[in-house]
Amino acid sequence: MPIRWRLTLLFVAVTAVVGAGGGAVYLHNLRAGADAAADATLRVRADPVVQALRDGSVEIQSGSPSLIAPTDALIQVLDPQHRVSDSTPSAGNQPLLVADALPQTRPVTVTRSLGGELGTVRLLAVPVPSAGGVWVVIAGSSLDATNASVDRARDELLLAAAPALALAAAGAWMLARAALRPVERMRRQAAEISANDAGARLAVPGTRDEIADLAVTINELLGRLQGTLTRQRGFIADAGHELRTPLAILRAELELAHHPSRTRNQLFAAVDSATEETIRLGRLAEDLLTLAKGDGNTLSLRPGVVSVADLLDEERTAAAAKAHDKQITITVVVPDGLTVYADRDRLRQALDNLVANALTHTGEATEIELRARPAPDDTVELEVHDSGPGFPPEFLAHAFERFRRADGSRTRDSGGSGLGLAIVAAIAEAHRGTAFARNDPTRGAVVGIRVPARQM
Repeated sequence: MPIRWRLTLLFVAVTAVVGAGGGAVYLHNLRAGADAAADATLRVRADPVVQALRDGSVEIQSGSPSLIAPTDALIQVLDPQHRVSDSTPSAGNQPLLVADALPQTRPVTVTRSLGGELGTVRLLAVPVPSAGGVWVVIAGSSLDATNASVDRARDELLLAAAPALALAAAGAWMLARAALRPVERMRRQAAEISANDAGARLAVPGTRDEIADLAVTINELLGRLQGTLTRQRGFIADAGHELRTPLAILRAELELAHHPSRTRNQLFAAVDSATEETIRLGRLAEDLLTLAKGDGNTLSLRPGVVSVADLLDEERTAAAAKAHDKQITITVVVPDGLTVYADRDRLRQALDNLVANALTHTGEATEIELRARPAPDDTVELEVHDSGPGFPPEFLAHAFERFRRADGSRTRDSGGSGLGLAIVAAIAEAHRGTAFARNDPTRGAVVGIRVPARQM
């Protein structure tokens, strides 16, 4: 059901409930006012008789001269034995109230139906104590006129309810339609936006209300989505470029290997080259899969308490052979007892990429340092310091973007795939940490990650 219909029905329902409640209160107050007016009239009628009994101007005994002046009003005097001592013709000779309903100390008012011409009456019973017992003066008046007035008011309210609800429904419909018109306009604009409309945005109303806030929020969302789409398209284009080179080399080697003029040694060299390119393709595919998992927040982790000293020692040992070939010394600087709460294998993967990056850009006969230290917010920083030329200043802001290379190269020997640092950033984010890169003022670059020291 459309929102405007739901708003209209809700408004009509609330209006009906409020109207019914207000009508009930009005009728109740109308009847209460009529009863109060009737009680005042009854007190006026009963007071002379009550005063005569209290002053002793008339002997208080059954059968005494009439205490009630001739009138059409409904008045009775009951003796202590609850018999009618005096009465107006309209009141009759039977007590208007039964013995159990007669008051003994203070006046009471009672509404009861007497039937016949009297119908429903309002009775005021006033007790008058005496030496022989309690006399009771009863004054009454018919409520037929009051009931008729209340019934007429109720009927008028019921007749007015239908047009009032119709007007409320029409007003609610027009109000809902006017309120939702900007939303409908934004819906049409959003439906017209395609994936190729990189700069498409919704028109923001100048009302500075919730609708305008919604438009601003949607525009921000469109910006984020379009930014993500742009990055994905760039990722696919870069991945295609990276895959094209080794595939072309692999195809060329296989075609040349198939040529009949190739010697045995040339054939072996072609197979070795094809094997190398196959390994490169496998490594590139694994890197792309890791990044894809990181984008989908599905990068699997098996966190636990990890000794940082042991982790860095393992990394130094693993990189020792490559470092030895370039006469590079790898040292470890870590406080005793330092631990992190992380996935040990993923941290090794990140450190492998960081150390590989440092070995690529550090000259021969130099040094690489693996450092760890406590950081603010209960985290630990794992850093790799190299002795190379450092990053170009303009590259630092893009160091962890995919397929970014500090030298701008796309050769497989010097440039790499440009995914190593991006994987480092994905691993750090999976641990709810961050990756960072900076140049050391004295020498080389510093690249590392910050991960939690304990379980969050």
